[in-house]
Amino acid sequence: MRARLVCAACHGRLEAAETAANRGELDMGREGAGRRPASSRYFEASTAAVPARQSREFWRFSVLNRSIADFRDGRSSAPYRGSIRAFVGLRSQIRDGRGDPIILRRTAETCRRDGGDEILISAALHVGRELWIGGPDRMARVQSGDLTVLDFAQSTTADAGEYREVNFRLARPLLAGAIGRDPAFLHGQVLPKTPLTQMLFANLRDFANALPAMQEAERHAALEASTEFALQTLDFVVRGFEFGDGAPPARLFEAAERVIDRNLGLSRLSPDWLARKFGCSRSAVYRLFRARGCSVMEFVTEKRLTKAFASLADSDNRLTIADIALSCGFDDPSSFSRMFRRRFGCSPRELRAPGRRP
Repeated sequence: MRARLVCAACHGRLEAAETAANRGELDMGREGAGRRPASSRYFEASTAAVPARQSREFWRFSVLNRSIADFRDGRSSAPYRGSIRAFVGLRSQIRDGRGDPIILRRTAETCRRDGGDEILISAALHVGRELWIGGPDRMARVQSGDLTVLDFAQSTTADAGEYREVNFRLARPLLAGAIGRDPAFLHGQVLPKTPLTQMLFANLRDFANALPAMQEAERHAALEASTEFALQTLDFVVRGFEFGDGAPPARLFEAAERVIDRNLGLSRLSPDWLARKFGCSRSAVYRLFRARGCSVMEFVTEKRLTKAFASLADSDNRLTIADIALSCGFDDPSSFSRMFRRRFGCSPRELRAPGRRP
C-alpha cells in the first residue's frame, strides 16, 4: 500500500508539471525569457523509496509512464534501481536519470495518446554496456559523451545497459523558431563532437550535478541560460548539416538566405563572413550564388534596398532616413541614396514626400 501511495504521489507531480508544459498552459515562447513561471517545479524520485519487489511497478508508472518499459530481467519481482531529478521551467526542462538496463519504446500510438511534442537533447553521461537510440528506420549507437536529439512526436526506441543520462527538453515551436524550420529531421541524430557541442554537454552535466543544491532562483537562471545555449548550439549544428556534402543546393541557398535576412544590418556581411558562419570555403559560397545568377553582394544589396524601401514607405515608421539606412547595412547615406535612386527611380527623401508613398 505504501508503494502505491508513493507511486501515485510521484506520478501526480510528474504529470502536473508535464501537462502544463506539453499542452500549452505554460508560455513556451522565447519572449518569456527572464520571467519566473508560477507552474515550474523541482522534483525527485527513486526506487529506494519503495520495497524492492515493487520497484518495477513504481518506476514504470511514476517515471516511465510516457513510454512502454521492458525490463531486461524477466522476473516481475526482481528489484530495479532507478532515480531521477528534474526541473520543469517556463520554456524547457532538465532531467537527470539513472537506472539499471532497460528498453523503452514510444510507438506511434503512444505519441498520439499523450500528444508529446518536445524535442529532447540527450547527454549520455554513463553507458555501462551499450546504448542504442532511434526510430523504426535508424538506430544509432550512443557512447558516453554523446549528445543525441530525439523528437517525442515520433516513434522512438532506447535500448540501454546500466546508464546515467541527462535530457534537456525544448518545446517544438521554440526550437523551430531558432533554426528556421521544423526540427523533426533531427530525430535520432548523434550530434558531431565539436568544441561547441562539447561545451553544451558539459553545461548539461554540470547543471544536473548542481541541481539538488540550487536555490529556486538559481535553477530558473540556469535553465534560461541553458535554453539559450541549447538553441544557439542546435542552430549552428543545423547550418553545418545543411552545408554538408550531401545537402541539396536548394536547401543550402535557403539556409544562406535565412542567415542574410537576420543580419542585413551588419556592415561586415560579406562572402568571407558567410563562409566563416557556415564553416565552408569562400569559393563554396560564391558557387552557391552564381548558380542563382547573381553574386553574393548583389543578392545582399537587393535584400537591403528592399528592406529600406519597405521601411521608408511605412507611414508609421518614425526613424530618420539615415537611421533606416544604417539599420539596413548602409554606412554611407550618400552612397545609399544613389543606390536607392538607381534601383527604384526616386530618392529616399522623395519616397517619403507626401503623396509618393505607395
